[in-house]
Amino acid sequence: MQAPFPKKELLSPAGNYESFLAAVENGADAVYLAGVSFGARAYAENFTNEQLKKVIALGHLYGVKVYVTMNTMIKEKEVESFLQQVSFLYQNGVDAILMQDIGMICLCREMFPELEIHASTQVNCSNEQTLRILEKIGVKRVVFPREMSLDTIKSIKTSLEKEIFIHGALCVSYSGNCLLSFLNGGRSANRGECAGACRLAYTLLDGRQKIRQGYLLSMKELYTAPSFEQIKESDVLSLKIEGRMKSPSYVAKVTQYYRDLLDKKNPTPQDLDELKTLFYREFTKGHLLGSDDFINEKYSNHLGLFIGNVEKITPQKIWIRLQKDLYQEDGIRFQKSRKGMIVNFLYDEDGKLVSKIEKGHLACVKNTLHLSLKDEVYKTSSKFLEKKLLKAKRKKIPIQMFFKAHVGSQVTLTIIDNEQRKVKVSGRVVESAKTSCVSKEKIESLLKRLKETPFEAAQIFYEMDPSIFISLGEINQLRRDAIQKLIDERMKIEKRPINQSISFPKNNERLRKQMTALVRDESSIKKALEKNFDRIYVADKALYQKYASLKNIYYAVLRNQFEAEKIAKTWSQELRENSYLGYALNVANSYSVYYLSKLGAKSIMLSVELSSSEQEQLLKAVLNRFGYLNIEMIVKGKPNAMVIKGNVLKLKENKVYQLKNEKNNLYNVFYKEGLTTVLSNDSMDRIHEIPKWFSLGVCSFCQIFEE
Repeated sequence: MQAPFPKKELLSPAGNYESFLAAVENGADAVYLAGVSFGARAYAENFTNEQLKKVIALGHLYGVKVYVTMNTMIKEKEVESFLQQVSFLYQNGVDAILMQDIGMICLCREMFPELEIHASTQVNCSNEQTLRILEKIGVKRVVFPREMSLDTIKSIKTSLEKEIFIHGALCVSYSGNCLLSFLNGGRSANRGECAGACRLAYTLLDGRQKIRQGYLLSMKELYTAPSFEQIKESDVLSLKIEGRMKSPSYVAKVTQYYRDLLDKKNPTPQDLDELKTLFYREFTKGHLLGSDDFINEKYSNHLGLFIGNVEKITPQKIWIRLQKDLYQEDGIRFQKSRKGMIVNFLYDEDGKLVSKIEKGHLACVKNTLHLSLKDEVYKTSSKFLEKKLLKAKRKKIPIQMFFKAHVGSQVTLTIIDNEQRKVKVSGRVVESAKTSCVSKEKIESLLKRLKETPFEAAQIFYEMDPSIFISLGEINQLRRDAIQKLIDERMKIEKRPINQSISFPKNNERLRKQMTALVRDESSIKKALEKNFDRIYVADKALYQKYASLKNIYYAVLRNQFEAEKIAKTWSQELRENSYLGYALNVANSYSVYYLSKLGAKSIMLSVELSSSEQEQLLKAVLNRFGYLNIEMIVKGKPNAMVIKGNVLKLKENKVYQLKNEKNNLYNVFYKEGLTTVLSNDSMDRIHEIPKWFSLGVCSFCQIFEE
């Protein structure tokens, strides 16, 4: 008989303290959040160190785990402050830290041996070979990419805990492999600064011919509720909700919604309406549940809940026939007109000022927008809903209380909580009642006075003589003392060891300079062969197989896709003897270079997001700390701006098109072998810097041949 899967964990987001409380109060088992640095949502409000201490302590008190995201690409100059922050969290009892930087994962596992590390979705862990490496370096959990299907995730054998996204915003590109925001304006998605370049309007061109225009890369919101039983029956442990940039009321509602699904309570149609009111771009089941309906080309922002149609317009008033209730202070948008307003004044069909109008009736609002078009109306916010959601009662922890009172012995109160923690307090010696005795009913009413505490008395047991006297004040004091002792026990932080004596071997053997090429088509292979490149990385699997007999040809697994191995980070097991790691691994510090070399990589390409001075700082650190290692740099060509699973733009295979943004920047784009690739709009050229980089220890220099 197969052992049952462990209880599912509902993991909610928090971008600020109010959102953290909303998650806890509405049923989250764990909350993920970030400090002011190193989290992949740099523009969320986030948490100061004092707030982090507070929420970690509150999490321990309420039995809710707190995971801190430190999952950005870490530059050399940031390593010291990164480690200081990890040390702070470690010593304050954080339950886990999410990371993407392989160097920091390895270093932190050595420095903080009892720290639990989760591999962020930015690592893009999507094949068993990569997972074996993460197991080897001590990672506890993996957050699977949103491109993977549930069936594929279930089929993977690993000792790592499995975590997936079940709701919220989707990235169109493979996580960790998007440079579009950085290329558009210097804001790196790999550093938590994403400007949402995929949410902008684009024109798809075939030469000079316009094929179509719209929000061509803007993904719908992931919504898994219709197939939630499949998720519940899987071996996935943690179910993650996206939304650290969302409001506390959104966090409250979406946490409550999936808590009900986990607890076998069916959400109502009104629950779904409330979800759509709070945030909605249309829904998709995503790759996770086998959908290929991802893109909303018409709208890229919050669409809201459809509530009715404009029936009549005058210069002063707008009449709306409602299909959903409308409240004063609701935000509404007229969809075709793209105009919105807050309903500060709401009138019924008789012109009476009211606070609510129910569906089926006619509602009237002032025409402050100069609306002239009969239109569809959507609700995009609701003060009434926000107030309702944020009134939720604080989560209560069930406890058992054991009251013992025998004449001639001290009265005692013992409490056992839901995690089997046990505390006991004693009072004065119990006396026989001389006049009136204290009743069990009175004792119970005093013990149940837990309103201002995190606890509720699930059961109270008594062992007491029939006629005793104990003052009511003493019973109250026993309860207060026992509860405080339990709070202290739940919030206690165990001291954990820190290893400050890590040594690194140094390699003093100078490496030979090599020229390499990354090619995407057959003509580029021929050019690279003519120029006698030392290594040629072929990004097309069929082309690689055609030329594989040549000794300097290598398959360029650029990212880490399990299904058909379309894209990978080049460390899969069967390619281990030729593991040349590409720029998509986001290597930005000396420790990543060292630990990847130690794991067997033959060459490690640096991130293309590093400036010349940042590259120099990294290289000097490698030489000083580790000696000569196999470092590779791109010196010419257009790197990938995005790699997207599937044919989201509906392109003909092996044909190059262009995407044009609102600034008239052009990006070559093509579909090949199940992937859509968007290239950078600018070609870099640093060939003249090769002598400088070689003097700083770089041994391989790569030219990308454009499509």
